[in-house]
Amino acid sequence: MKKILLILCITLLLASVAMARQGEGVHEPGTGIENPELKAAGSGQGMDDNLDNEDDDLMDDDEDKTDSTENKQVQKQVRSEVQSQNRVRDAVKSLLTMENREGGIGKQVSAIAKDFNNSLKATTNSEEKIAKRSKFKRMFAGGDEEAAKEIEEKVKSNKEKIEQLKVLTEEATEEEKAIMEEQITAMEQEQTRLNNVATKEKKSKGLFGWIWK
Repeated sequence: MKKILLILCITLLLASVAMARQGEGVHEPGTGIENPELKAAGSGQGMDDNLDNEDDDLMDDDEDKTDSTENKQVQKQVRSEVQSQNRVRDAVKSLLTMENREGGIGKQVSAIAKDFNNSLKATTNSEEKIAKRSKFKRMFAGGDEEAAKEIEEKVKSNKEKIEQLKVLTEEATEEEKAIMEEQITAMEQEQTRLNNVATKEKKSKGLFGWIWK
């Protein structure tokens, strides 16, 4: 049923485009030419052609500017994501160094940090899928809901790990507690960012995205 609806929607869209193109070439009644007034003018035709060419150039310039703006926005977003991911990687590394501490909670903290590091790799891959989704596919099919769900699942799991770390801080020395609290804050901020990424991606429905839901 969904495939039939999709075919009908695409057919209507193509029919609309075809009708629009036919409308552009309608002849004037009884003349046999597209526009008798312009043909009769003769000498003004070259000027009109030049104006048309200038309009095309201006449109091309506007498109280039739009593409440039979009690229800058994407690059800015990617830089922000990388910075956030790097902060969490640094936090994980700091927690991993606690493994070498004798006694105490070092090994428990390190074990949780290793799990968190594996989760970070998974969320990074999901974000890359979202970033690489083409404009065409996003316009028609919407966002990558599968990648968004993967991020949401990891965020939920990561929050549980963070709660475990918070419990361990109660058994930590003052030095260990200071280290852990700083890293936990960075981890929590990253989970908030990831959750926002997933939510935004799921809201991107596209023209025919409802067909695949």
